[in-house]
Amino acid sequence: MPTVPVYQRQSQSEMAPVNTQDLRIPKDNAFTALADVGAKGLDVYQQQRQKVDLADMQSKINEFTSYGDDLQNNTQNGLITLQGKNAIGQGDARAGQLSAKAMELRDSLPEYMRPAFDQQIDPVGRSFGNKFRQYEIGQQQQYEAGQQQGVLSNYLTQANDPAQFQAAALSARQAIMDFGATHGQSPEEVEANWQQWYQGAANSAFNTAYTNMYQQTMGPDGVIPVTDGANSDQLFSAMIRAESGGNQFNSNGAPMMSSKGAAGIAQVTESTGPEAAQLAGLTWDRDKWLNDPRYNATIGHAYFQSQMKRYGGDSVLAVAAYNAGHGQVNKWIAQLGDPRKGEISSAEFAAKIPFEETRNYVSKVVGSAPGIPVNASITGLMNTPYWQAMNPQNKSAAMAKIAGLYDLQNSAARLSLQNRMQDDVTRVELGQPVPAPITDREWIASMPLSATPQERIQLQQSYQRYQQTLAMQPAYQTIVQGDVQQGMAAVNAMKPDVSDPDFTFKQQRYAQVASKYAQVQKAREDDPGTWLLQNSPVIKDAYNQFSQRQVSGEYFASRIQAEKERLGIRSKDILPTEMVNSILHQIDNSNEQSVAAVQSIAQSYGGQAPTVIAQLQGKGKSYLSVVTSIENANAATAIFQNRNVSTDELKKAAGTQSSSVETEWSDQFADFAVTLTQQRDGMKAYTDFNDQGKRLAYIYASRGMDGAAAAKMAFNQIAGDQYDFEGSWRLPKSLNLNARDITDGTKNYLEKLKPEDIDPQSFVGDSRLPAGVGRAMALSRIKNNAEWVTSEDEKGLYLTADRTYINGADGNPIFVPFKELSQLGIADRSFINARLHELKTPATFTPADGMDNRTINNDLSDVYRSLRGEPAREFTGYQGQQPAENPLGNALQHRGGQ
Repeated sequence: MPTVPVYQRQSQSEMAPVNTQDLRIPKDNAFTALADVGAKGLDVYQQQRQKVDLADMQSKINEFTSYGDDLQNNTQNGLITLQGKNAIGQGDARAGQLSAKAMELRDSLPEYMRPAFDQQIDPVGRSFGNKFRQYEIGQQQQYEAGQQQGVLSNYLTQANDPAQFQAAALSARQAIMDFGATHGQSPEEVEANWQQWYQGAANSAFNTAYTNMYQQTMGPDGVIPVTDGANSDQLFSAMIRAESGGNQFNSNGAPMMSSKGAAGIAQVTESTGPEAAQLAGLTWDRDKWLNDPRYNATIGHAYFQSQMKRYGGDSVLAVAAYNAGHGQVNKWIAQLGDPRKGEISSAEFAAKIPFEETRNYVSKVVGSAPGIPVNASITGLMNTPYWQAMNPQNKSAAMAKIAGLYDLQNSAARLSLQNRMQDDVTRVELGQPVPAPITDREWIASMPLSATPQERIQLQQSYQRYQQTLAMQPAYQTIVQGDVQQGMAAVNAMKPDVSDPDFTFKQQRYAQVASKYAQVQKAREDDPGTWLLQNSPVIKDAYNQFSQRQVSGEYFASRIQAEKERLGIRSKDILPTEMVNSILHQIDNSNEQSVAAVQSIAQSYGGQAPTVIAQLQGKGKSYLSVVTSIENANAATAIFQNRNVSTDELKKAAGTQSSSVETEWSDQFADFAVTLTQQRDGMKAYTDFNDQGKRLAYIYASRGMDGAAAAKMAFNQIAGDQYDFEGSWRLPKSLNLNARDITDGTKNYLEKLKPEDIDPQSFVGDSRLPAGVGRAMALSRIKNNAEWVTSEDEKGLYLTADRTYINGADGNPIFVPFKELSQLGIADRSFINARLHELKTPATFTPADGMDNRTINNDLSDVYRSLRGEPAREFTGYQGQQPAENPLGNALQHRGGQ
C-alpha cells in the first residue's frame, strides 16, 4: 500500500501557505493517466463510470489539500496557534495526521484509481510536511533564544549589585559561549554577543548605582549632608570636578587638553605623567594617558596622594601643589609661613597665595570638598567593577555624570540653605528659636564651583548678614514676646557706645533691632487681634477652641484682651480684622429689619460686646457706627431699615422740606461736630453722624414733619439727648455727672501738673537755656494751649495742646477718666459752680430774727446777674444792720468783672 512520503529537517526556513487551488489535477492529465485503460475497449457504461470515479478522485485530492491547510492555519487549533515550547514535536504529529488522512482517502477510491491519486498527492504531502517541521523548528529556535535572553537578563539584574557583578559576568559569558556552541555560532559572533551584554551590564549597574547616589545625596527633608572637613577622596573628587568636570574627551571626541598641556580627567601634564605613573605602580603609556580615563585618573590620584603625604595631610598645601607644583608651594611656605607649624593658618595661607589661578582653585576645591558625597566619590567610582568594565567613552561619560551630580547636589544644597535661611530669619523675626542654624561649612560647601571671587564674597556677605540676624535672636524674642517696656529695654541694651571698636557694626545691629521694635509695635497697634493670633500661643489655642465651638466668643475675646493688657497694647480693637470683616459682611448682606440682629451678634461676645461694637463701628459703614451708638431705639431702627436707600432718594422723598432740614441740621450739629473732630479718628465719626443724622431728618420730613422740626428731632435722638457739650469735649449723660464739675476738674488737674509728669520728649525748648527753665517754659505753653478731647470710648478726656496729644511720663497720652475729673472738680469747685450747686441743693431755711427776706432774695438774684455777665446791684444792707463790709457783693462784682 503506498504511503505519503515525509522528510525530516529539509529546510531551515518556513514556507508560505500552499495555494490549494493550484494543486487540483487538470482533467487532461487525469485522462492521459487512464488512457491505457480506455484503449482496451471499455464500453460506454465503463467510460461513464471512469468519469464518475475521476471526479471523485479530484474531490478527494481537494479534501486532502484543505485538510493539510487546516492542520497548519486553523485559527482555533492549527499548528500556528502553538508557540514556543508548545510547538516542539508538533510538526511530526501534524505530518502523521496528514498521512493518515491520505490513507483514508486512498482507501475510498477504486483500486485502478489509486496510482493516479498517489501520483497527485505526493508533492502536496511533501510540501505540507516540510511546512509543519519548519514551523516547529522556528518555534524551537525562538524558545531557545528566549530562554537565553531570560538567563542573561537574570544575570544582568544580579550584575546591578556591585558585589555580584564579577560573578554574574562570568556566568553570563559562559552562557553566551554555550549557546553559541549549540547553535553553531562563529567565535566572532559569540564575542560580539558577550561584549554587547558586558557593556550593557556595566552601564545598567552604573545607572542603578547613580540613581541610589542621587537619592542619597539630595538628603532627607531637604538637608544636604556636609562632612566635618574633607578626606582625600572628597578632595580628589572636588579636584576632578574643577579640573575637567569628569571628562576624558572633549565635545569632538578628542582627548581633553588644556592650554598648558594637561590632558584628560585628572589634567595631568605630559611632563608629570611618568612620575605619576611610577607613583601609581604603572608603566608610562602616552596613548593611555590620552585615551584611557581609568589610566589618567589613576595616575592623577596617585600624584595627589603623594602631595598629601608630602605635606602631612594639609589639604590646602596638597591641592595647591597639584595645581602649581610642589616647588612653587615650598617657595610660598618660605614666604608666607608654614601652616603645619602654626606659623600661619591654612585659611590665611590659602587667601594669600600669590597666583590668582591657584588661589581661586584652592578656595573652590577645599571649600566644596566637604559637600562631596562620601558614597559618590570619584575614587569610589574608579574602584567599582562595572566602571572598570566600561569602554573608554562610557568611562568618561560615567565620571562626568558623577561630577555633574556634585553640581546638582551643590545647586540643591544652595536652594535648601536659602530656604532654611529664610525660615530661620522668619523664626527670629517671630521671636521663635532656630533649632539648627546653618554652619559656615554648609554655606561654603554650597557655593557654585564656577563662582568668581567677587561672587563668592557676595555669598559670604549674605551668610554674615544671616549670622548677624541670628545674633539678634534674644532681642527679637524679647521684642515679640515681651511687653512694651521689655521690648524697649532690649533695644536700648543693643545701643553701642561710640568708643566701641566695632561701633559701625553694632550700630547697624542696633538700628535693625530698633526697626524691628517699631514694626512689632505698629503691627500690634494696627491689628492686635491678628498679630496675637500669629504670635501668641495662648491666642492660637483659644482661636482653635473657638473655631471648633468648644468655647464662647466672650472667652476668645477676653483672652485677647488679657494678652493686650499683658503686652501693653493700647489699641481698642480686639478681634482680628478678618473676623471683623466677616461679621460686617454678614450684617451688610442680611435681610434683618431690626437693630436687634446687629446687637445679638455683638452680644455673643458677652462682657466684651462693647469693645466688639466699638471695633465694628470703626470698620463698618456709617449706618452701623451710628445705630450701635445711639440710645434711641426708634431712631436706630429707622436708620437701619433704610441703610440700603441712597441719600439722594431720602432727600427727594423729603421734598421741599429738605432745604430746611439742611439749614437747621447745620445749626444743631455744630457743637457736637467740634467734639467729634477733635478726638482721634474723629473725622470718620463726624462724617458718620453728620450723614446718618441728616438721613434720619429726611426720613422724618418725608413722613410729613416740618424740615426744621425734623432736624431738631433727629439731632436730639442721636446726640442732643445723650450728651452735654462743653467746647472741645462732650459728656455722656448716662454717666450722671455734672459737666461743671468736669470743667473744674480739668482746671484743677492742669494746676497740679508738674514737669516730671510729662514725657521729656514733649519739652521742646531753647537748648541754650538751662534744662529746668526749658521744661518750665514748655509746661507753661502746654497749660496755656490745653484742650481736652473726649476719648473714643467716651469714658474720659485726653489732654492735648495745639491739636497734639500730650504724653505722660510713661510715654502714653495723658488720659483722665470722667469720674476722676468729677472728683477733682467737686473737691475744689469754682465760685459760680459752688453757688449753683448750693442753689440746686434742697434745703429748709428759716430766717433769723431781724433779717429781711426780701433783701436776701435780692442778693441771690445777683448771682444770676453775674452768671449772665451783668453787674450786681448796689448792696443795700440788711434791715436794721450796717455791716462794715459786703463780702457777697464784692465777690459778685469781682466775678462779674472777670
